[in-house]
Amino acid sequence: ENALPGNPESEWTVPDFRDIRITGFANKMSLDAGATVRFKINVQSGASYSMKIYRIGYYNGNGARLMQNLGTFTGVVQPAGITNSSTGLIDCSNWSESASWAIPSNAVSGLYVAKIVRTGGGSNHIIFIVRNDSHNSDLYLQFPDATWQAYNGYGGNSMYDGTTSWPSGHAVKVSYNRPFVPYNSLFNTDGRQADWYMNATYPLIRWLERNGYDITYTSCSDVATNGSKLLN
Repeated sequence: ENALPGNPESEWTVPDFRDIRITGFANKMSLDAGATVRFKINVQSGASYSMKIYRIGYYNGNGARLMQNLGTFTGVVQPAGITNSSTGLIDCSNWSESASWAIPSNAVSGLYVAKIVRTGGGSNHIIFIVRNDSHNSDLYLQFPDATWQAYNGYGGNSMYDGTTSWPSGHAVKVSYNRPFVPYNSLFNTDGRQADWYMNATYPLIRWLERNGYDITYTSCSDVATNGSKLLN
């Protein structure tokens, strides 16, 4: 996979993950190769937008490879998410489906990003993990998606900050059904996000794949749901 040509960071990265002019999320954090990932996207003013799928890796230092250009879509202004004032929960499961991608059955396991770019300004990333449940790799790497969600401040509440009156102004329950808005958006001079995948996960993937390790990637939710299978 990493012998294939990559795409430069100037093409696949975005200036600010907290850009609310276009935001979205995948219906599942992790999917097996051959499944279909479905996206729910909110676009300011219902403007059109483009969408491209990339796989994160080393790729001779480029950091990602274009997997598919899904083209241009008509944007939708989604309704406000479902909220619970006592727990701080914000759940956008009431959003309508905007787009989908049939993951190839031979897709290599990894962290994938859908880059969404709004016509007239605004861009963001939707991330998801592609597994390969039939592959026996040397390493099995669990991404910290539960930590990402704990710090996710979309809608005003994370598990560390928020608008609830108790306990101490933070949420006690959060949902995967919402876009990512990192709590610390600009954590140092190169703009990498302290609370999301660009902080530690992205450099780790680059290092592992540059050094040729055979890896299957998975999520916290996978381990919580199917952890007993790891013992087999």
